[in-house]
Amino acid sequence: MKRRHLLGACAGATSLLGGCVSRVQVPTEDDPGRRQSNPVDRGDLVRPQDDSLRRVQDLPLVSLKRAPTTPDGAPQPAESPSDGGELTVTDEYWRNRTHVKSYSIDGLDVEVYPDQPVGDSEVGKLYVALMEYPRQQVIAEATSERFQRSQRRQSITVDFDLSTAPRNERLQYVVFLLPGDADIAEVDPDQTEFVMETDPFVVYSGEERIRRAPSQEEPGESSGSRYGRTPIEGAYLLTVTGRTAGRDWELNLLAFKSAHERSWRRSRGRARDEYVTVELVNGTANELATILYEEAESNDATSENAKVEFAVDFVQSLPYAPDSVTAGFDDYTKFMLETLVDLQNDCEDTAILLAAVLEAPAFNKDAVLIQPPGHMGVGIWGPELEGYKYHHQGRTYAYIETTNPGWSIGDVPDAYQGERAEIHQV
Repeated sequence: MKRRHLLGACAGATSLLGGCVSRVQVPTEDDPGRRQSNPVDRGDLVRPQDDSLRRVQDLPLVSLKRAPTTPDGAPQPAESPSDGGELTVTDEYWRNRTHVKSYSIDGLDVEVYPDQPVGDSEVGKLYVALMEYPRQQVIAEATSERFQRSQRRQSITVDFDLSTAPRNERLQYVVFLLPGDADIAEVDPDQTEFVMETDPFVVYSGEERIRRAPSQEEPGESSGSRYGRTPIEGAYLLTVTGRTAGRDWELNLLAFKSAHERSWRRSRGRARDEYVTVELVNGTANELATILYEEAESNDATSENAKVEFAVDFVQSLPYAPDSVTAGFDDYTKFMLETLVDLQNDCEDTAILLAAVLEAPAFNKDAVLIQPPGHMGVGIWGPELEGYKYHHQGRTYAYIETTNPGWSIGDVPDAYQGERAEIHQV
């Protein structure tokens, strides 16, 4: 009978290996500048759900998706002028692609392009949910009039009345594109397109306008030799570059801000293998795994092992810092979106991310987390795999280093050869 395990590997270059695994999994009170992490999920504390409204878990929300390349051509002229009193979206990324153009207390205007998002239906409509931020509960919802897909950009207005919306609380608009005859409650998620979400905003008491309300924890723009992060409306635009089998590649991702904030608000009182389980259950692992699997194929990775190598190279290209840099600031285990967005990752962070990706349905591999003294890496089962292996419950798992480029499957740093290691199974 086949069994599926989870092996997470977190190892770095020999010069960076000491003390890779965090000594604490929850930031302590005396950590200066530490991120405040709620001891419980804030979703347990929101007001009772209105039964007439959609539930958050019923919406086809995504946390992460591929960022398409910038469309060619100059932006088309706007078809409807601004009335003033709204927040506008001006990020370069959103030019020439379907996006929220502006939003206010009265609703929002969405620019819809003929081929973005791609849909089979010639008639479409927009569904918009007003939600407590970050992705807490649906407060109001509205659907646009049906519109014919055309050969040029259209400006679609969706009206809202926020006169009774909560005051002094962060809110957001979330936008989906549906076929014209579909209902959000019944439509196949494959027939919907998650267009975008807005940045958080607040309606303050005594005011009839909205104001931006970013989190103080929101990371800014950053770039490195293999990684770039740019905050845009509703998301972080991430660029990761690497090299696999002698071929250079670049991958652009959108990590949505509300999903990222929900990640760092989660409680930390859990074992490291449970971090993998959380990502498999909430779907983030398969979102990234599907993107990496498809990107591997587009880079001529034809075999299953070649696709795994691509995923490994992607994770190794993420920013990494040893505990000597991060101790006392970010020295706690991260969820996947934190690892992708925040920088300053430890070996356990990249190991958990890779293990979750390999265990996700897109790859469907048997992986485990491997923890030699003071370090963590990933292990993957495969009779054809070569290199350094660990035995666990009748199977042998090839070691994978996740912290720096250049390590192949089966390579293990000299410091850990012959050392006993703890195997974490999910």
